[in-house]
Amino acid sequence: MKKIILVFILFAMVFQAKSQIVKDTMPWCPPGASWLYTMITATESYYRQYNYEKDTLIDGKLAKKLSVDFIRIFGPGGTEIGYSKSSMESEFVFKSNDSIFWFDKINKTFLFIYSFNAKPNDEFIIGNTWQICSSDSTYPKVDTINITQLYQDTFSNLIFDCISTSFNKKFYIGNIVKNIGSTTSPFPQINPLKCVAFRTAGGQTYESLVCYSDSLRGNINFFNSYAAECNFAKTFVKNITQNKTWHQSKIYPNPAHNFIKIENVENTKYQSVSIYNYLGQLVIELNDTKEIIDISGLNNGIYFVKLLHKSGTIETIKFLKN
Repeated sequence: MKKIILVFILFAMVFQAKSQIVKDTMPWCPPGASWLYTMITATESYYRQYNYEKDTLIDGKLAKKLSVDFIRIFGPGGTEIGYSKSSMESEFVFKSNDSIFWFDKINKTFLFIYSFNAKPNDEFIIGNTWQICSSDSTYPKVDTINITQLYQDTFSNLIFDCISTSFNKKFYIGNIVKNIGSTTSPFPQINPLKCVAFRTAGGQTYESLVCYSDSLRGNINFFNSYAAECNFAKTFVKNITQNKTWHQSKIYPNPAHNFIKIENVENTKYQSVSIYNYLGQLVIELNDTKEIIDISGLNNGIYFVKLLHKSGTIETIKFLKN
């Protein structure tokens, strides 16, 4: 009997240790590192997945070669679900002290992205020669961003040091999670609030980091509501049946001012409705099925509504508040 009790005690201790929230101390980009970002689209779901492949010497730097996959999930005819995955050109990044640099293949040089050791009020110059604001010929190639605050956040039972960056400049990188990367975009991108062409672009700009994984940390979801989406995108190929319904919801008015109304063609109810700002921060969460949502308390800008259907399907719809 005593042995049985001892076994239960040991089991409880092991379970508690595994579920305990601890501070992340793992390095940047260990073996198996993989980032899955979702893109901004109107109806279909686009993702880009970056996988650490190997170390390689480029421009005199020992860099990390990242293979890149473009994932597209779509619903032809509104009744079937399709999936496509294609390889894109590899990217190269390297770390110097606590700063991360990205190889600009146009100018054949490494560009600064962010620093894990940044302090409030620090300033950094970032840019992206690959992106062009087609609606503004005078749009600059770089801009200076500011570090606004340091904070801590918890993802998948790990506590991370995080950095907020300014969002009022011509370029932005979003919030930075130490030794993981940006929760918005892997590389600096044009600020869609400053460029009309990017504001209306679908599938060309990043929305947020869905999930990250490596051989040391395991799987990390950014944020909890993205867990199902991460699994959905990564394991889609042969696990989705032809008869699964592809929901298509609408939001209006768009642009909106004081409220938005949500409706879908099937007139079904939602399990939950979540609204995120452009930095990936949750600003409204509803567990009921209100069709009209008050957004009068939100600042002007771009927002994303994540709709969780009772069937398990997740939709993301973009709207503009002004």
